[in-house]
Amino acid sequence: MKALVSKDQNHEMTLLFILIVLGIAFSIFSESFFKIGNMLAISAQMAELSLLTLGMSVCIISGGFDLSIGAMAGLSSVCLAVLISSGMDMGLTIILVLGLLLLCGLINGILIGYLRINSMLVTLGTSSVFMGIAIVISQGRAISGLTEEFAVFGQQYLGVIPVQTMILIVILAFSFLILSYSTWGRRIYLIGSNYEVARFAGINCGFNIMLVYVYSAAMAFLASLILTSRLATGRADLGETYVMQSVAAAVFGGIGINGGSGNLAGAILGVAVFVIISNGFNMLDFSQYAQQIVIGSILIVFLAYRAQRNQE
Repeated sequence: MKALVSKDQNHEMTLLFILIVLGIAFSIFSESFFKIGNMLAISAQMAELSLLTLGMSVCIISGGFDLSIGAMAGLSSVCLAVLISSGMDMGLTIILVLGLLLLCGLINGILIGYLRINSMLVTLGTSSVFMGIAIVISQGRAISGLTEEFAVFGQQYLGVIPVQTMILIVILAFSFLILSYSTWGRRIYLIGSNYEVARFAGINCGFNIMLVYVYSAAMAFLASLILTSRLATGRADLGETYVMQSVAAAVFGGIGINGGSGNLAGAILGVAVFVIISNGFNMLDFSQYAQQIVIGSILIVFLAYRAQRNQE
């Protein structure tokens, strides 16, 4: 365990070093990069991807994947937009849609945790189902007409801090505590490390894995809440682009792809690297394609470096 903690800490220090280097480089080429307004904008830009990465990270730690996380976010976005635009009370809408997403997570969790079906196959299938339902509800179009009150989650501030940044801070603190210090968190690491050992240790693996996918669904809901509020639009495909990004950020942040290792702090640092690169390149008027090339190259080089270190 000490060796694992040491590796995680070394990995996080390396990510911090990368962040510092990127910050210095972008500040040299753009005087606006280190301004408070841009730093707050970066924190707001991190919110949606960070929440989805938290959900994906816990799934990977448990030994699985949740490829339906983007479709759940899209379904949530459409349902939020339809109900809000129809005049339903915002609080009731949030409760109903959260309940729907938790049900989606419960379905994933039962199929994966209790029936022991491969998580990639299950969530690939449920992704199609959830996306199809969202498209049917929205009739394949973007839904607007949201109230100004709903804009609080993605467009407003608490003092100078964006509301979505505050939501991320609270959820990150809560997630870190339950994964690092709760009995459930320790069980998830053990299940991800060795399912059979966990089962023989008396852990109810099915129930604990089910909770993992319920948690992932909750993160999808929060991400969709912020995205839908920020864009003032509900769309079925709202979260699709974030699925592979969340996997990449989690793995880049040190979450072991085979399960049972890594921590959420590293995953969020991975998100920060991606978002800072995107923000800096936007300020320098680089194309989206150039950003993808650089992010992909950094990811490959860093993973190769980490693999070599693990073999030493």
